[in-house]
Amino acid sequence: MEHYDALRRKYADMWVAIAGKKIIASGKDLTDEKEESIRQKIGRPLVTLFVEGQARIL
Repeated sequence: MEHYDALRRKYADMWVAIAGKKIIASGKDLTDEKEESIRQKIGRPLVTLFVEGQARIL
């Protein structure tokens, strides 16, 4: 992901919701209800992802 390092600095260990190349919501947890509420509010599809604070090797 092109801007992942910048996301990691600002949103480490958080969920972010992205629409139109902009972060429209973020937080420590993201429930299905929150995601649906955001989707209805903006009226278009969005992408959600969890930004890990540190790289994890499995």
